[in-house]
Amino acid sequence: MNPRSLAEKIYKDIQARSSTTASILRDARTLGKLAKISDFDWVENELHGYEGLIMPPYRTVDATEIKNWNGIISPGLLSTNRDWLYNTTWMKWQMFQPVTVLEDLVSTGTTVDTGTVLRELVDGYTITKIYQRISIQPMEVKKILDLIQDKVQSQVVEYLAKPILSRPSLAILSIYNELFPELSGDVLIVAQYLEDGSNFVLAARSCRSILNVLVKKLVVIAKPDNYIFSNGEKLSNFGEKTKMKFYLEKRGQSLFKNSKLLLSLDNDFREIYDIGSKALKDEINKYEANFCTDKLIRFLEHLYRYTDLKTLK
Repeated sequence: MNPRSLAEKIYKDIQARSSTTASILRDARTLGKLAKISDFDWVENELHGYEGLIMPPYRTVDATEIKNWNGIISPGLLSTNRDWLYNTTWMKWQMFQPVTVLEDLVSTGTTVDTGTVLRELVDGYTITKIYQRISIQPMEVKKILDLIQDKVQSQVVEYLAKPILSRPSLAILSIYNELFPELSGDVLIVAQYLEDGSNFVLAARSCRSILNVLVKKLVVIAKPDNYIFSNGEKLSNFGEKTKMKFYLEKRGQSLFKNSKLLLSLDNDFREIYDIGSKALKDEINKYEANFCTDKLIRFLEHLYRYTDLKTLK
Protein backbone atom coordinates (compact mmCIF):
# COMPACT_ATOMS: atom_id res chain seq x y z
CA MET A 1 0.00 0.00 0.00
CA ASN A 2 1.38 3.42 -0.91
CA PRO A 3 1.53 6.15 1.76
CA ARG A 4 -1.34 8.17 0.32
CA SER A 5 -3.72 5.22 0.18
CA LEU A 6 -2.78 4.29 3.74
CA ALA A 7 -3.39 7.87 4.92
CA GLU A 8 -6.83 7.83 3.28
CA LYS A 9 -7.58 4.50 4.98
CA ILE A 10 -6.62 5.89 8.40
CA TYR A 11 -8.79 8.97 7.84
CA LYS A 12 -11.79 6.85 6.81
CA ASP A 13 -11.30 4.44 9.74
CA ILE A 14 -11.34 7.34 12.20
CA GLN A 15 -14.37 8.96 10.60
CA ALA A 16 -16.30 5.69 10.52
CA ARG A 17 -15.08 4.60 13.99
CA SER A 18 -14.46 1.23 12.37
CA SER A 19 -11.07 0.47 13.92
CA THR A 20 -9.47 0.39 17.35
CA THR A 21 -7.19 3.19 18.47
CA ALA A 22 -4.29 0.72 18.68
CA SER A 23 -4.85 -0.37 15.07
CA ILE A 24 -5.03 3.25 13.92
CA LEU A 25 -1.76 4.00 15.72
CA ARG A 26 -0.05 1.02 14.07
CA ASP A 27 -1.20 2.26 10.67
CA ALA A 28 0.04 5.75 11.54
CA ARG A 29 3.43 4.32 12.51
CA THR A 30 3.59 2.51 9.16
CA LEU A 31 2.59 5.71 7.36
CA GLY A 32 5.46 7.57 9.01
CA LYS A 33 7.94 4.94 7.83
CA LEU A 34 6.52 4.69 4.29
CA ALA A 35 6.44 8.46 3.86
CA LYS A 36 9.81 8.82 5.64
CA ILE A 37 8.53 11.48 8.02
CA SER A 38 8.95 11.74 11.78
CA ASP A 39 5.51 13.28 12.42
CA PHE A 40 4.19 9.97 13.74
CA ASP A 41 7.13 8.96 15.96
CA TRP A 42 5.06 9.82 19.05
CA VAL A 43 2.73 6.85 18.44
CA GLU A 44 5.41 4.49 19.78
CA ASN A 45 4.88 5.92 23.27
CA GLU A 46 1.13 5.47 22.93
CA LEU A 47 1.56 1.84 21.91
CA HIS A 48 4.13 0.99 24.59
CA GLY A 49 3.12 3.32 27.43
CA TYR A 50 4.65 6.32 29.16
CA GLU A 51 6.11 4.77 32.28
CA GLY A 52 9.19 6.81 33.12
CA LEU A 53 8.47 9.29 30.32
CA ILE A 54 6.93 12.75 30.19
CA MET A 55 3.28 12.35 29.24
CA PRO A 56 1.24 14.63 26.99
CA PRO A 57 -1.48 16.72 28.70
CA TYR A 58 -4.36 14.61 27.34
CA ARG A 59 -3.13 11.68 29.42
CA THR A 60 -4.17 13.53 32.60
CA VAL A 61 -7.75 12.75 33.64
CA ASP A 62 -10.26 13.73 36.32
CA ALA A 63 -10.38 11.12 39.09
CA THR A 64 -11.81 10.69 42.57
CA GLU A 65 -9.95 9.74 45.71
CA ILE A 66 -11.48 6.94 47.76
CA LYS A 67 -10.37 6.05 51.31
CA ASN A 68 -9.70 2.38 51.93
CA TRP A 69 -8.77 0.48 55.07
CA ASN A 70 -8.42 -3.02 56.47
CA GLY A 71 -10.53 -4.29 59.33
CA ILE A 72 -13.25 -2.46 61.22
CA ILE A 73 -13.13 1.12 62.49
CA SER A 74 -14.64 1.55 65.96
CA PRO A 75 -17.99 3.41 66.08
CA GLY A 76 -16.38 6.36 67.91
CA LEU A 77 -13.64 6.86 65.33
CA LEU A 78 -16.10 6.27 62.49
CA SER A 79 -18.41 8.95 63.88
CA THR A 80 -15.70 11.59 64.31
CA ASN A 81 -14.08 10.89 60.93
CA ARG A 82 -17.16 10.09 58.84
CA ASP A 83 -17.15 13.35 56.86
CA TRP A 84 -13.51 12.93 55.90
CA LEU A 85 -13.75 9.18 55.21
CA TYR A 86 -16.72 9.45 52.89
CA ASN A 87 -16.04 12.83 51.35
CA THR A 88 -15.48 12.75 47.59
CA THR A 89 -12.18 14.38 46.69
CA TRP A 90 -11.61 15.29 43.05
CA MET A 91 -8.11 15.22 41.70
CA LYS A 92 -6.03 14.91 38.53
CA TRP A 93 -4.42 11.59 37.65
CA GLN A 94 -1.96 10.59 34.94
CA MET A 95 -2.55 7.38 32.99
CA PHE A 96 0.69 5.97 31.58
CA GLN A 97 -0.62 2.59 30.34
CA PRO A 98 -0.30 1.50 26.69
CA VAL A 99 -3.32 2.19 24.50
CA THR A 100 -4.17 -1.53 24.36
CA VAL A 101 -4.63 -1.49 28.13
CA LEU A 102 -6.74 1.68 28.00
CA GLU A 103 -9.02 0.03 25.43
CA ASP A 104 -9.62 -2.82 27.88
CA LEU A 105 -10.64 -0.24 30.52
CA VAL A 106 -12.90 1.90 28.33
CA SER A 107 -16.08 0.06 29.35
CA THR A 108 -15.28 -0.46 33.04
CA GLY A 109 -12.95 2.29 34.16
CA THR A 110 -10.31 1.39 36.72
CA THR A 111 -9.35 1.71 40.36
CA VAL A 112 -5.75 2.21 41.46
CA ASP A 113 -4.44 1.37 44.93
CA THR A 114 -1.57 3.83 45.33
CA GLY A 115 -0.25 2.43 48.63
CA THR A 116 -0.20 5.96 50.08
CA VAL A 117 -1.26 6.20 53.75
CA LEU A 118 -3.53 9.22 54.08
CA ARG A 119 -4.08 9.05 57.83
CA GLU A 120 -3.69 6.76 60.85
CA LEU A 121 -6.68 6.47 63.19
CA VAL A 122 -5.76 5.48 66.76
CA ASP A 123 -8.21 3.78 69.13
CA GLY A 124 -6.38 2.76 72.25
CA TYR A 125 -3.74 0.32 71.15
CA THR A 126 -5.34 -0.21 67.74
CA ILE A 127 -4.08 1.75 64.74
CA THR A 128 -6.09 1.73 61.51
CA LYS A 129 -4.30 2.95 58.43
CA ILE A 130 -6.38 4.75 55.80
CA TYR A 131 -5.01 4.11 52.30
CA GLN A 132 -5.53 6.09 49.14
CA ARG A 133 -7.41 4.55 46.21
CA ILE A 134 -7.99 6.39 42.91
CA SER A 135 -11.16 5.77 40.89
CA ILE A 136 -11.24 6.63 37.17
CA GLN A 137 -14.53 6.51 35.27
CA PRO A 138 -14.86 4.91 31.78
CA MET A 139 -15.66 8.26 30.17
CA GLU A 140 -12.26 9.60 31.23
CA VAL A 141 -10.49 6.68 29.57
CA LYS A 142 -12.56 7.21 26.43
CA LYS A 143 -11.55 10.88 26.34
CA ILE A 144 -7.90 9.86 26.10
CA LEU A 145 -8.56 7.48 23.21
CA ASP A 146 -10.67 10.10 21.40
CA LEU A 147 -7.95 12.73 21.78
CA ILE A 148 -5.33 10.31 20.47
CA GLN A 149 -7.46 9.64 17.38
CA ASP A 150 -8.03 13.38 16.95
CA LYS A 151 -4.28 13.93 16.98
CA VAL A 152 -3.70 11.20 14.38
CA GLN A 153 -6.51 12.58 12.21
CA SER A 154 -5.11 16.10 12.37
CA GLN A 155 -1.69 14.92 11.19
CA VAL A 156 -3.15 12.66 8.50
CA VAL A 157 -5.25 15.53 7.12
CA GLU A 158 -2.17 17.74 7.09
CA TYR A 159 -0.30 15.04 5.16
CA LEU A 160 -3.14 14.54 2.68
CA ALA A 161 -3.48 18.29 2.18
CA LYS A 162 0.02 18.44 0.71
CA PRO A 163 -0.33 18.29 -3.08
CA ILE A 164 1.80 15.82 -4.96
CA LEU A 165 2.85 16.48 -8.53
CA SER A 166 4.28 13.49 -10.39
CA ARG A 167 5.42 12.93 -13.94
CA PRO A 168 2.43 10.63 -14.67
CA SER A 169 0.08 13.35 -13.40
CA LEU A 170 1.60 15.91 -15.74
CA ALA A 171 1.60 13.41 -18.59
CA ILE A 172 -2.09 12.52 -18.35
CA LEU A 173 -3.11 16.16 -18.02
CA SER A 174 -1.03 16.97 -21.07
CA ILE A 175 -2.70 14.16 -23.06
CA TYR A 176 -6.20 15.41 -22.29
CA ASN A 177 -5.13 18.97 -22.99
CA GLU A 178 -4.12 17.89 -26.50
CA LEU A 179 -7.21 15.74 -27.09
CA PHE A 180 -9.62 18.37 -25.78
CA PRO A 181 -8.21 21.92 -26.19
CA GLU A 182 -11.32 23.23 -24.41
CA LEU A 183 -9.80 21.87 -21.19
CA SER A 184 -6.60 23.94 -21.36
CA GLY A 185 -7.62 26.58 -18.81
CA ASP A 186 -8.93 24.10 -16.24
CA VAL A 187 -6.02 21.72 -16.79
CA LEU A 188 -3.61 24.57 -16.08
CA ILE A 189 -5.40 25.40 -12.81
CA VAL A 190 -5.31 21.77 -11.63
CA ALA A 191 -1.63 21.41 -12.60
CA GLN A 192 -0.79 24.63 -10.75
CA TYR A 193 -2.58 23.37 -7.64
CA LEU A 194 -0.70 20.07 -7.78
CA GLU A 195 2.54 22.01 -8.03
CA ASP A 196 2.16 24.57 -5.24
CA GLY A 197 -1.17 23.95 -3.48
CA SER A 198 -2.58 27.34 -4.43
CA ASN A 199 -6.28 28.10 -5.02
CA PHE A 200 -7.58 24.75 -3.81
CA VAL A 201 -11.25 25.75 -4.16
CA LEU A 202 -10.65 26.88 -7.75
CA ALA A 203 -8.84 23.59 -8.46
CA ALA A 204 -11.84 21.57 -7.27
CA ARG A 205 -14.14 23.68 -9.41
CA SER A 206 -11.88 23.01 -12.39
CA CYS A 207 -12.10 19.27 -11.74
CA ARG A 208 -15.87 19.50 -12.12
CA SER A 209 -15.49 21.68 -15.21
CA ILE A 210 -13.18 19.11 -16.80
CA LEU A 211 -15.78 16.41 -16.25
CA ASN A 212 -18.49 18.60 -17.77
CA VAL A 213 -16.44 19.19 -20.90
CA LEU A 214 -15.62 15.49 -21.23
CA VAL A 215 -19.29 14.52 -20.96
CA LYS A 216 -20.34 17.07 -23.57
CA LYS A 217 -17.60 15.94 -25.96
CA LEU A 218 -18.00 12.20 -25.43
CA VAL A 219 -21.79 11.91 -25.24
CA VAL A 220 -23.63 13.80 -27.97
CA ILE A 221 -26.34 11.19 -28.38
CA ALA A 222 -29.91 12.11 -27.47
CA LYS A 223 -31.44 10.50 -24.40
CA PRO A 224 -32.06 6.83 -25.24
CA ASP A 225 -35.69 5.87 -24.70
CA ASN A 226 -36.37 3.11 -22.18
CA TYR A 227 -32.67 2.38 -21.68
CA ILE A 228 -31.91 -0.03 -18.82
CA PHE A 229 -28.45 -0.13 -17.25
CA SER A 230 -26.75 -3.48 -16.72
CA ASN A 231 -27.61 -3.34 -13.02
CA GLY A 232 -31.33 -3.11 -13.87
CA GLU A 233 -31.63 0.62 -13.15
CA LYS A 234 -33.73 2.57 -15.62
CA LEU A 235 -32.25 5.67 -17.23
CA SER A 236 -34.61 8.39 -16.01
CA ASN A 237 -32.77 11.66 -16.58
CA PHE A 238 -29.81 12.40 -18.80
CA GLY A 239 -27.67 14.73 -16.72
CA GLU A 240 -23.88 14.72 -16.55
CA LYS A 241 -23.60 11.82 -14.09
CA THR A 242 -26.05 9.62 -15.99
CA LYS A 243 -24.44 10.48 -19.32
CA MET A 244 -21.04 9.38 -18.06
CA LYS A 245 -22.46 6.14 -16.67
CA PHE A 246 -24.15 5.54 -20.02
CA TYR A 247 -20.86 6.23 -21.85
CA LEU A 248 -18.88 3.92 -19.58
CA GLU A 249 -21.35 1.09 -20.02
CA LYS A 250 -21.74 1.44 -23.77
CA ARG A 251 -18.01 1.84 -24.35
CA GLY A 252 -17.28 -1.04 -22.02
CA GLN A 253 -19.63 -3.34 -23.88
CA SER A 254 -18.15 -2.41 -27.24
CA LEU A 255 -14.54 -2.85 -26.12
CA PHE A 256 -14.66 -5.72 -23.65
CA LYS A 257 -18.06 -7.36 -24.22
CA ASN A 258 -18.90 -6.32 -20.67
CA SER A 259 -18.79 -3.02 -18.85
CA LYS A 260 -17.20 -3.96 -15.52
CA LEU A 261 -13.79 -2.43 -16.25
CA LEU A 262 -15.31 0.95 -17.02
CA LEU A 263 -18.31 0.97 -14.70
CA SER A 264 -15.92 0.95 -11.75
CA LEU A 265 -15.11 4.54 -12.78
CA ASP A 266 -18.71 5.64 -12.28
CA ASN A 267 -18.29 6.14 -8.51
CA ASP A 268 -15.05 8.08 -9.08
CA PHE A 269 -16.82 10.40 -11.52
CA ARG A 270 -19.64 11.04 -9.05
CA GLU A 271 -17.27 11.72 -6.14
CA ILE A 272 -15.22 14.21 -8.16
CA TYR A 273 -18.35 15.87 -9.51
CA ASP A 274 -19.97 16.19 -6.07
CA ILE A 275 -16.88 17.73 -4.45
CA GLY A 276 -16.54 20.11 -7.40
CA SER A 277 -20.19 21.08 -6.92
CA LYS A 278 -19.54 21.82 -3.24
CA ALA A 279 -16.59 23.95 -4.29
CA LEU A 280 -18.92 26.13 -6.35
CA LYS A 281 -20.51 27.10 -3.02
CA ASP A 282 -17.14 27.47 -1.23
CA GLU A 283 -18.07 24.56 1.03
CA ILE A 284 -14.91 22.43 0.86
CA ASN A 285 -11.62 22.28 2.71
CA LYS A 286 -8.13 21.66 1.37
CA TYR A 287 -8.26 17.94 2.16
CA GLU A 288 -11.39 17.52 0.03
CA ALA A 289 -9.80 19.50 -2.80
CA ASN A 290 -6.71 17.33 -2.69
CA PHE A 291 -8.85 14.18 -2.64
CA CYS A 292 -10.78 15.56 -5.61
CA THR A 293 -7.68 16.27 -7.72
CA ASP A 294 -6.14 12.89 -6.87
CA LYS A 295 -9.38 11.17 -7.91
CA LEU A 296 -9.46 13.17 -11.12
CA ILE A 297 -5.94 12.11 -12.12
CA ARG A 298 -6.76 8.44 -11.50
CA PHE A 299 -10.08 8.78 -13.32
CA LEU A 300 -8.42 10.35 -16.37
CA GLU A 301 -5.68 7.70 -16.39
CA HIS A 302 -8.15 4.80 -16.35
CA LEU A 303 -10.52 6.44 -18.80
CA TYR A 304 -7.63 6.87 -21.23
CA ARG A 305 -6.37 3.33 -20.62
CA TYR A 306 -9.71 1.55 -20.99
CA THR A 307 -11.35 3.54 -23.79
CA ASP A 308 -10.41 5.06 -27.10
CA LEU A 309 -12.22 8.26 -26.08
CA LYS A 310 -14.51 8.14 -29.09
CA THR A 311 -17.72 10.10 -29.06
CA LEU A 312 -21.01 8.26 -28.67
CA LYS A 313 -23.43 9.49 -31.32
